[in-house]
Amino acid sequence: MKGVDSAFRHGVGVQAGLEVWQIEDSRLKVLQKGEHGKFISDQSYIILQTRLLLNGALQHSIHCWCGPQTSQNDVERAAIKAVELNASLGNRAVITCEKAGYESDRFLSYFKPCFIPIQRKTNQHPTSETSKYHNRIFLYKGRHVARITEVPFSRSSLSHDGIFLVDTRHKVFQFNGANTDPYERAKALDAVQYLMDNLHKEKCPIAVIDDGKLVADIDSGEFWALFGGYAPLIKKMGNGSHGTSQSSCELHVVHDGQINETQAAPLRKEMLKGNRTCILDCDREVFAWMGHRTSLEDRKIAFVLAERLCSKKRNPHENKLFCVNEDFEPVEFQMKFDVWPLSKKSAFSESGREKVAVLLKQRGLNVKGLLKPAPVVEKLQLISNTGNLQVWCLERGFKECLQTSELLKLKSRNCYTILHSFSANQKEEHFIYTWIGDQSSTETRASATSHAKEIANSFQGRAVEVQIFQGKEPSYFYSLFSKLIITEMEKEAFFRFINLVLQNGVLCKSIWLLHC
Repeated sequence: MKGVDSAFRHGVGVQAGLEVWQIEDSRLKVLQKGEHGKFISDQSYIILQTRLLLNGALQHSIHCWCGPQTSQNDVERAAIKAVELNASLGNRAVITCEKAGYESDRFLSYFKPCFIPIQRKTNQHPTSETSKYHNRIFLYKGRHVARITEVPFSRSSLSHDGIFLVDTRHKVFQFNGANTDPYERAKALDAVQYLMDNLHKEKCPIAVIDDGKLVADIDSGEFWALFGGYAPLIKKMGNGSHGTSQSSCELHVVHDGQINETQAAPLRKEMLKGNRTCILDCDREVFAWMGHRTSLEDRKIAFVLAERLCSKKRNPHENKLFCVNEDFEPVEFQMKFDVWPLSKKSAFSESGREKVAVLLKQRGLNVKGLLKPAPVVEKLQLISNTGNLQVWCLERGFKECLQTSELLKLKSRNCYTILHSFSANQKEEHFIYTWIGDQSSTETRASATSHAKEIANSFQGRAVEVQIFQGKEPSYFYSLFSKLIITEMEKEAFFRFINLVLQNGVLCKSIWLLHC
């Protein structure tokens, strides 16, 4: 294929698994499986994840990761190579540009047990006892996907609400904050083992330090000596300065390598033409949209322009950059438009199959395999209301984890992501519900959909996603909660819910509905 790197022309994306290329002096170098995840902080990488779906088809996801010390030219070169890879796969994959320190959960789930870039300028293997080892502190987060971020080596970096991995020359410490989850503490030990195996030339001991437990032992003494001795940690207050401004989206049309037209909200799908490329700028998200009748060079230029636009934003590393293709737009992209009609069904219909079967039957051929058998009616199994339940509240891009043991209150102006995990038929089942309030904003709905997608990606396709709109909840949804309040419910939805309760009986221990 003209314009595509030779490394992408043969045998790419034909088998399920992970493929990684490193960009060195504008050339692609294939990384072996043992080198996956060992990324250098001043290099760029192209990552291809291939999944085998239940119907036998292959699904591709492309990521380009650029280290924090990578130049802007290398970042743009990685974007161009990602577009070339997508072209070799039929222009169906979504390309995600991963910012160092702000990687997506899906990207992090590819690398077990954790993902920690290698600092090229840091000497992690001293050649003598006199050479200085670079001590580092990593903040660990994540129940399903490990997210590790390096923080300044200072006492002020420690807190009661986090798990910290302190890497020193002779010992690796794990500091567990008093308010952290025991499950996360156990998973963090895998990251500690990874640090010891990859950043230390020889084995060294591991020590676990629990916050709030004043134990006079050698490990605690060594740990606090790194920070000048023991002193109580200062409780950090949450930053209440986060703005809740309404998200604004602008659609830029790219022509002759420049942005020559801008369209503001309300946005409609009809604004996207198949013979041109567009850039959708939505505050913290930037999408490069490629029409199916555009050339490969036009796609490269559009994605580079989108990267430059993203880099000029405030806090560019916190912004997300995607490249999507016509007819294969993800839900996160569709949610930005006020009007997005449903896609057309496949042109290959069952009526066409039957016509072919009739013609072959007239010629005396056996057509038993061509005719569609009658559908088998299966009895649906009820979903268990036991197991573990996690709930997140989302509002205008901000999320908060809620305590399900207490009274749960769903507000119409917010959206909620609910993870329900339970055991059934001797295996673990995971259901992800997205509850959408009828008064929630477009930005809030997009954030909830994106959060549910990240949780689903962390399970590698083993979770079921369900989207529920306020007032149209199925009967089993209420049985998941012991105490539930739904506020600001419309009158029609209120009476619909009352009828549902009367028909199905008491669905949970206590339900209150406040009609405001």
